Amino acid sequence: MSPKSRGRKRKKPQRGGRASRLRQVPQDPTAALVRELGDALEDAVEGADPLGAEATAASVLGQMQREAGAPGSLELLPLAELIDWCVCNPSSQALAVVLALSEILPDAELRARASDAAERLSSVVDPPPWAAGLGQARLVDCWQMTDVFGDQANVLCSFDRGSLANGRRHGLMLLLDSNGPGRWMKDLFVVDDVDEALEQLRSAAAESEPITRLVQVGPEQVRGLLLPPLMASVESGPEDFYDVPSEDVQNLWPLAVARLRDLPETAHAPEQLSAEQVESLMTEFLNSEEAKDTDLDNASLRRWAEVIARYGNEQDAGKPLRVGPGKTLVLALESDVEDDETEPLARVLLAWNEWAARREGLPEEAVAALLFGVEMMLEEVFAEPEGDEDLEEDEELQQLSTALQGSADSKSADVEARRRFAMPHRDVVIDGERYTDLDPDDPDELELLVIGEHPEYGHVLDDPTSEELVDDVNPRLHIALLTIVITRLWTGEPMSTWREAKKMLATGRERQEILDALTVPVAEEIEAALSPELGLAGARGAARHTGKRRRHGPGRAPEEGEPTALQVRVDIAGARPPIWRRLVLPATMTLDELHLTLQLAFEWTDSHLHAFRPDRRDARGRRERNLADESAIRVGELLTGAGDRLEYEYDFGDSWVHQIVVEETVADGGTVRCLGGRRAGPPEDCGGVFFYTDLVEAWGHPEHPAYGEAAEMLEGNPASFDREMIDDRLRRVPVE
Repeated sequence: MSPKSRGRKRKKPQRGGRASRLRQVPQDPTAALVRELGDALEDAVEGADPLGAEATAASVLGQMQREAGAPGSLELLPLAELIDWCVCNPSSQALAVVLALSEILPDAELRARASDAAERLSSVVDPPPWAAGLGQARLVDCWQMTDVFGDQANVLCSFDRGSLANGRRHGLMLLLDSNGPGRWMKDLFVVDDVDEALEQLRSAAAESEPITRLVQVGPEQVRGLLLPPLMASVESGPEDFYDVPSEDVQNLWPLAVARLRDLPETAHAPEQLSAEQVESLMTEFLNSEEAKDTDLDNASLRRWAEVIARYGNEQDAGKPLRVGPGKTLVLALESDVEDDETEPLARVLLAWNEWAARREGLPEEAVAALLFGVEMMLEEVFAEPEGDEDLEEDEELQQLSTALQGSADSKSADVEARRRFAMPHRDVVIDGERYTDLDPDDPDELELLVIGEHPEYGHVLDDPTSEELVDDVNPRLHIALLTIVITRLWTGEPMSTWREAKKMLATGRERQEILDALTVPVAEEIEAALSPELGLAGARGAARHTGKRRRHGPGRAPEEGEPTALQVRVDIAGARPPIWRRLVLPATMTLDELHLTLQLAFEWTDSHLHAFRPDRRDARGRRERNLADESAIRVGELLTGAGDRLEYEYDFGDSWVHQIVVEETVADGGTVRCLGGRRAGPPEDCGGVFFYTDLVEAWGHPEHPAYGEAAEMLEGNPASFDREMIDDRLRRVPVE
């Protein structure tokens, strides 16, 4: 589970919102800029915590910096003029603007200028409640979760504001990538709940042990660890890296610099090894068993070893011995070798990875995952195109290669290797028709990918009445079993499936052989899902719920005191007009089944992480943490009577919080039902409640500045609600 998603990601101002509307009104540019910043601050800040002001000001300035064509610098923005204008035009907005600038501007002279302006304005305008907290942020601790290959690292820095904090902390989560070439910042976002984010890092590291580790970073190391790659990302163009830094890096870098600038400077280690040191490493490699196993002549072996060693020394800060899937991929893509040179380079890359990994003492499990990922990747990077179809596959590789470098939901090489093993491609041909860019997160598209790997089953699957066996195998049952296994591998639930796969990988077994072996222990589980009532679609749904052992068996009656069913109302918090559903939930359903129910009820696509939180507090008044084992907790154990509450949050970036409140207990609990509701569910990735409100306002009003964006994102009238359609979907939810 990605720790990134556990922090609240502050969205950038989007087109169609207040900012874009202001820019269309002819007025003094400086006044417009002050009003834009002031309005954004008013919308974002509540109470005495200045974090919202700092993040919002950084985001607006970062966006304007990009529009001005000045990456990594705010020099092209009229900031001095803006500060002077605020002094000459006192107002609460003007004071809020200069206060925020006095904290987040990178330039020391401009910060001092803004600070002087704030002092002058404070004599005639009452400062906002959050002003006292500015300049008080101090580093509490810093944690780094990194894969043993050093390809990527998540760094969580937590801060408080001393005596003003009242125990409250905030954090920055930064994703470092070492395969730029060079080190750079891939992502950056603000974390509201530091304890929860740290717990997610610990959990992710434990699940991927020994591939991933979590270590604490000393305060004297933090600035040197983060500031250089951050500035490399914002000062360079996207062509300088194999991937593009997220927009949040471009938006929030002034805030990150503000947090890092006062930390101790780190003594820099030598950037590169000497020529003698590189030569010594090459000699050691050339004499190794791994090098000899390449069966290459000494001249060819030395030539490619030198390419690899020099690349690691020059492009990876003097680390030719650091090996990883991401680093190898970037090196291979940049090698620009002739067709007849790809095979010897691939052999030496694989040998160097194995030799260096063992020399550096990587765990055998990590070495096995490394070699598997590198070997599969090199086969595809250096594959010879034989026609248009192969050229399309090469283009597909450019998209797939990121699976070994990092993704929204992974953040560790082990997760990336697992997903690459689970489904190494996104395009398939079925019955002569090509399906491209399929998403394994979508159960239907994942099934297409599985079917596409078995064209020998096509004639049976096309005929619903056919009971033909292919090589003594039932094609439908085999596809269903494979779909469950690959779903478990893709989602990582349970992790034991991937652990078993890695053990078999270490013995040299092929992917398809391993997948077939993994279907054996799930064969009994799938039999019930393949009953005539559920069919193959039911098997896909059941695949999401077979990952963990339940504490209660199918059909188990509620214990004494537990309701048979619950009538609940589910509201999306903060939605105006309200968006809600009235549902009947069997008390025996588990939280993972409730998750599926809420996804269907609000027409979400299950594209992001989620969490359930009980409406309880511990003895110290703190809210209890997320409910983790969703397949082992029944709804009736948490909700027993009218007024009981449960919170469900979906997409930790947009933060769609669903408040579940029990209205009454009812007797009929056999199926999930929808009794009523209001309005359509919001679209995915629209920015959360605040930005969704903007889209709703623009719907049906072509003159509205945000109409184009609303027409694009909203698939239909946001006021519509089809109870019968939702009820029909919910009645099919498998409840044990």
